[in-house]
Amino acid sequence: MKDFAHMRSTTIAATAILLAACGGADDGSSADTWAGTIVDSAGVSIVQNPSDGLWGGSSPWSLTEEVSIGGMSAAEESQFGLVVAIDIDPEGRMYVADQQAQLIRVFSADGTFERNIGTPGGGPGELGLGISGVFVDADGVHIPDVGNFRLAHYSLEGEPMGSDPLDFSQGIPIRWDQHPDGRVVSQLRSAGQGIGEGMTGDEIRTFEENSVTLMSLPRGESFNIEGGAPQFRIFEAEPIWDLGEDGRIASGMNSEYRITLHDSDGN
Repeated sequence: MKDFAHMRSTTIAATAILLAACGGADDGSSADTWAGTIVDSAGVSIVQNPSDGLWGGSSPWSLTEEVSIGGMSAAEESQFGLVVAIDIDPEGRMYVADQQAQLIRVFSADGTFERNIGTPGGGPGELGLGISGVFVDADGVHIPDVGNFRLAHYSLEGEPMGSDPLDFSQGIPIRWDQHPDGRVVSQLRSAGQGIGEGMTGDEIRTFEENSVTLMSLPRGESFNIEGGAPQFRIFEAEPIWDLGEDGRIASGMNSEYRITLHDSDGN
């Protein structure tokens, strides 16, 4: 599931449900083709869609539940407070980041609880209220812990393996992801008062001592810090992006109705 639709940045409330989509034409082919047009008007592309939808009544998509975890009657280890991210290892284990519980819950591919990673707190091996992601690779489990200003590392068995400090002067991390080469990356935003000085927009940077800017994005406007307090404007435009298996970046502004694809060198 490590593609543009991977689940590590999915937000789920109360229960973790994995859904598989199936659909298309009845014979499994892609019989339906887009019948619209794109015309140029003084340098502006105008997209015209036909009145009939692309999918007819014979080719709807449907959702099939594969695993359901949680619920009011579930065991305590399968009840969630605020799920902010999920990642899946090659064996199908699910690593669920519960921000309210301040830990990572690990479930087998069939939904059986296996263990917790981390305990609440601010000391070594502990996780704060700022958990904002979970990333699993061959080296272990990596957890952005904004509340404790660090990127925490654990073995796959859940043993603490140290952490890297998070320097807020470089910018406020808005979103996290993992590069195909294993490096954790974040979208950073300036916020005045010495935070992200010199940035003209949001930047996607690798999380390491000598960080690298993978791509510059237009600045989002739904979240900012003014006068030392967070300000939220939920209907303002925000950049969206995702990393592909080959390092390509798909990005766009959610107000512009288009996605731009860049290669790993930013072209």
